[in-house]
Amino acid sequence: MTPLLKRAAGWCVALCLAASSVHGGGFDSSPVGPPAGPLAPTQDGELEALVSRLASDAEGAGALRPAYDLFIKSMGDYDGDSALRIARAMHQRSFAMFDSGEAASTVWSAFCLEGALRRGATDANLDEHFKEASRALKALMGHPRTSRADRLALVQRHAIVAAGFGRRGVEAASLGAALAQGGIDGAQITGLARLQSAPKNGQDDWETAGALFANLLDRARAAGTQDPAQTPGPLPLDPADAPWALRGHGLSVLGSLRASSSDLTSAKPGSR
Repeated sequence: MTPLLKRAAGWCVALCLAASSVHGGGFDSSPVGPPAGPLAPTQDGELEALVSRLASDAEGAGALRPAYDLFIKSMGDYDGDSALRIARAMHQRSFAMFDSGEAASTVWSAFCLEGALRRGATDANLDEHFKEASRALKALMGHPRTSRADRLALVQRHAIVAAGFGRRGVEAASLGAALAQGGIDGAQITGLARLQSAPKNGQDDWETAGALFANLLDRARAAGTQDPAQTPGPLPLDPADAPWALRGHGLSVLGSLRASSSDLTSAKPGSR
């Protein structure tokens, strides 16, 4: 690969990674955050009151919003213990409401919980935290009230969580499931992996990456012309998501052409 193509590859991967951090929070692969700091007395009292309200059938629903606000504050303050405690209570209440039909979705609280578990993971509790995050996501994946779009979002998040905890086999299985369901992350992350391995592995990886990104571009063109509820195949892709897919596809085409050119140049006279 020429120096120019290598630089182009680096920029494309960087841009795609930046895009993925916006779409679903992908690629935040480190589960271990800064150590938790001590609680301020007023916040400690607020936390206890909210956990108590969330556990109450009478007050639980009304406590979700202030609990979420405190969760976000705790995460921003790197207060992992508080964030995890409020996330557990919040998801328990939210899931109960979803299970009973009171709430349309509880994916948001599951994502809060897995985020807190990743942030609070240490070498000592890594396996325990991964299993808890995985259980929370899988419980919703298999729930009969979970919508098709939510189920796909959960599968894709499961792949990201598995990557963050170093569970590469689970990550690969989840990415495969996401790809089969037409997931953006399934195509994007698998396509990026092929772009990264293509300089070493050759033409097959360039072509696979090109096919994955081309599929996303085709879906972007179809967006607005299909009803997701009536579409059996992959859900249409928002055209606003197409620029990074276009970069990935462009780079894969350049790499494929370069690999083909190298094969022709290196071929012995009379061998073709």
